[in-house]
Amino acid sequence: MLLWRKIPFTLVMFASILLLGIVLGSVRGYLAPAIEQQWGFGLHNLWDGRPYTMVTSVFLTRRPFMVLGMVTVVGLIVGLYEWLVGWRRALLLFWATDILSKLMASLLVVWPLYMAGAAMGRSMALSSDIGASAGGTGCLGALLHYVPARYRRTVTLLAVLYHILRPIVYPDPYADAMHIFAFALGWYLGKYRPHISN
Repeated sequence: MLLWRKIPFTLVMFASILLLGIVLGSVRGYLAPAIEQQWGFGLHNLWDGRPYTMVTSVFLTRRPFMVLGMVTVVGLIVGLYEWLVGWRRALLLFWATDILSKLMASLLVVWPLYMAGAAMGRSMALSSDIGASAGGTGCLGALLHYVPARYRRTVTLLAVLYHILRPIVYPDPYADAMHIFAFALGWYLGKYRPHISN
């Protein structure tokens, strides 16, 4: 009951991702490519007039390890942020950073590469991204403002370093662009900390 009062948004997201993972088979094996293409998000969805995939893609996962990763991101990062600022601000920041980072990555990175005729641009434009990591990364950026002052610089540098090294070690250009934009947006929006209670 305490958790429901403190982090209702996190619990709804957690349950939705897990439930869809079970229903669509991600927890047992692999999400059907047709579902990912139809309900995941990509520049091709904007071309096809399906902007709603910016929302539906958040709840999808590809395989068991991704289900675990997404519920961990939501449970720990989004949950902690919601505990500190309340469900309204957490919900707003999560969705604002998630949707804005998708639009920014699509229009500022993927679309120019596609228009330039780059092979990477064509590949990214036709691909679909799924998962709650962009919104979770936005919450991570906002959380940095709640780290004790004497540790904040170190923790911030580590978070920035992670977002620099991850694309080198495990490249996923579309998602990497979203994460960088979401992290920066979360950090910027997180500077404003009105006292909103559950």
